[in-house]
Amino acid sequence: MLRSPVRPGTVLGFFVLLLFVGYWGLFIGHDFMVEEDPVTVQEWLHPDLPSHGWRSDHFLGSTSFFGDPAAYHAWSLLGFWERMIPGQSWPYSLSILLLSLAAGIAQYAFLRRLAPNHTWLALFLAPLVIFSPMQHELYFQRTWISLCFMSPLTAILLHDYLLNPRTILVFLYTLVLFSGLFLGSVVMVQQAVSVNILFFTVFLSYKKNNYAVYVKRFFSINAYAALSLAFLGAWVGYSLWTELRQTGYERDIVRDLGRLDSGTLTLGRLVSFVFGLLHSGWYDNQVGVLQLKGNSWYNVSPLFPVAFVFIAFYKTRTFWEYLVKWMFFSLFVYQVVVDLFPGLLVSVLNVFNFYPMSKMFTNLYMFQSAIVLIMIHRFFEGSGTVFPTLLAGRIGRGLSFILFAGYATLLFLVLLAWLFPGWLPALVREMIGRYGPESYATYPREILAILMGLNVERLQSSFGWALFGFYLFAALTAFCFLHQGVGRMVVAGGGVGLSGLFLVTSLFLSWGVYPLNAKLGIWEPESREEAEFQRSLRPYDRFYRTHKEAVPVELKDSEYYRRVTLPWFAAWERRTGYRNPPGLAMGSIQNFSPQAQIRFLRALSTTDSGPQFREVRDLENGPPISSPLLDLAAVSYYYSDRPLIDGKYRLPEFLEFVFEKKGLSVYRNKNAWPYFYLADSLEPVAQMEELISARPGVAYLRPEELSLVRPVEPGVAKGEVEIEQFENGRIVFSYAGQRNEFLVVADGWHPFWKADLDGAPLRVMVANGVFKGIELPPGRGRVTLFFDTSPYWPGVYISLLSWVFFLLLFARYGWEGAKAGLRSSPKKEMRDE
Repeated sequence: MLRSPVRPGTVLGFFVLLLFVGYWGLFIGHDFMVEEDPVTVQEWLHPDLPSHGWRSDHFLGSTSFFGDPAAYHAWSLLGFWERMIPGQSWPYSLSILLLSLAAGIAQYAFLRRLAPNHTWLALFLAPLVIFSPMQHELYFQRTWISLCFMSPLTAILLHDYLLNPRTILVFLYTLVLFSGLFLGSVVMVQQAVSVNILFFTVFLSYKKNNYAVYVKRFFSINAYAALSLAFLGAWVGYSLWTELRQTGYERDIVRDLGRLDSGTLTLGRLVSFVFGLLHSGWYDNQVGVLQLKGNSWYNVSPLFPVAFVFIAFYKTRTFWEYLVKWMFFSLFVYQVVVDLFPGLLVSVLNVFNFYPMSKMFTNLYMFQSAIVLIMIHRFFEGSGTVFPTLLAGRIGRGLSFILFAGYATLLFLVLLAWLFPGWLPALVREMIGRYGPESYATYPREILAILMGLNVERLQSSFGWALFGFYLFAALTAFCFLHQGVGRMVVAGGGVGLSGLFLVTSLFLSWGVYPLNAKLGIWEPESREEAEFQRSLRPYDRFYRTHKEAVPVELKDSEYYRRVTLPWFAAWERRTGYRNPPGLAMGSIQNFSPQAQIRFLRALSTTDSGPQFREVRDLENGPPISSPLLDLAAVSYYYSDRPLIDGKYRLPEFLEFVFEKKGLSVYRNKNAWPYFYLADSLEPVAQMEELISARPGVAYLRPEELSLVRPVEPGVAKGEVEIEQFENGRIVFSYAGQRNEFLVVADGWHPFWKADLDGAPLRVMVANGVFKGIELPPGRGRVTLFFDTSPYWPGVYISLLSWVFFLLLFARYGWEGAKAGLRSSPKKEMRDE
């Protein structure tokens, strides 16, 4: 029965049920917002933030027609999906579940190629890629899940096309890449194509013949697919091309990788790396225990180190086993080099400025689950031992013992914490207070003892039933490889018992180490004071996030820690949503920014009091400063996850306290310029740096535009202007004035912004370096600013025609293939085996 094929309905029902069980927290109010990035991705496309192609709430205002086709584009398919289903949380959550369903089925199809007679093995091991250590940070962004179904399906389609080229396979290959690009991201397609090239290299090394034929076929299917994608995706691609011509964009500096010499390998770094290879997670990732790394991305399962030893010594018997082994080791070596020597990657990116392929774990998980299947399959059909050689057996059993001992110890600590909750924190405080160093970094020993005790208490708070189950099943699975007799009993029945243990362990890993978010977002009101503050906000109030204390290092003494750090740490809890304040966010996660705004950022970095920003993303984590350019940008509020004080434990003079709660402190910037104003006078500015000495009330224009504007008449009463309507892509003002006026709006300039006064067109100019300025004649009426999307529509027409042509051809070749026996095996001379 276990060797019998699984019906498609059974496969679908199994994965649907598994996703409901794995993410059961969704039905009691939990969500996927466990990190900042999922929150941001959701907010980008949600209909509660209507967008006509322009987002005022990112950086200084930028078009959403230049962005990733799936994640950030104004006309993305996922954006349409968000608008189809009511609500905010469920459209996003349901899309993750559907993409995960596709990923699991695709991985199942790939595993079937390895063990076609053991379909239940493939069915139980395919979900490992879904409930993996990457889910909390990358899969829940929704974009990375596309790689989970792209890589397996493109490998299968490429293999079949190389052996027996059929036109229908080209169409299927194109559709898979299209799904990855427009439901995932450009980065996912970049990775998938890179892995496909590696796949083709391994394929040629296995075949050792017909090189010219295979090269021609590989090039042709990818060339056809690339050309088709250009036309099918023109509704997005045309707008990207238009934006590059009209505005010009600049790639943000690659973050967190440093220079070439940052790759210097130290002993501590090496020990931490090796330790990370042994496990896929120890404790709740949301706890935030300092100085202890509780999660690792290297292993799809906590028992994969044992499978690693198996595949290292195993002699492959089929093409698919050969492919899995060498694809895994190639990607593994690449990932190790990137992690240990990040400067090497930076040196390449300085020449080729693209998003770094520094996270290949999704593809590693695809091949790791296949290795586990091979191991169990050979265990079942072999001599009763999982390891192919005597040396492999010794190493494998040694690793099994280490893993068993580690998880058994953690299991004991859970029981100890349940029975005696105060014993371990007290022991840690006592040991550090008596035998610890006099100081660690800037921490005095007495403070270090208290902090480490709080860390242990925080760790113990996560010791629930899910972690208990994870440690228990991880220890049991390790014991199966440690004790061969137990392993032979568990592997009986076609290996389903052992594969089921791997699956159950991964489920508990997901629940215990990488749980869903059960807390409110940081900006969701929890008190009347906070709710009243948010109701008082204007929709154009701009927020600036910082998380650095305004305290010099030499002043971080015991008194400072007692008054600030310890209370903050004791009350801290992990929350999300910092990037999405109830107003306009000064920071952004975009990888490309308009060149004019990049120049504004660099001018901000040159001020004496300003931060030395490296890229736009640094704006969301900058220090609390009073910069003239931030004031000019109408930054109304500063906020932080901790109190902002100076070296004498006081607020900087330019900040006014608003309110404080766990993880959030809010302050009003008293130096902020208004978001919009009628200028008192007009002055020229040639360089962005000149704006550092800008005076409030003045409008600064480029010399060539200043000569075209009538001066503001002195001695005549200043007009009045108020906002009647404000949304992304559209602002309406009521205006009345007795003289020529010049309106400045602190929202980024773009050539497609249009303006009119009661229908009469007005010119929109660049003011204050990067913002909008409009010359207004005497009179009264309504001034309407709107973002014109009509220049992007030709791409929509190209896509519609291309899809009609593509679907007609797809139906034709699909029908012809069905009549000719599409499901027949490849030609005899091109078989694998």
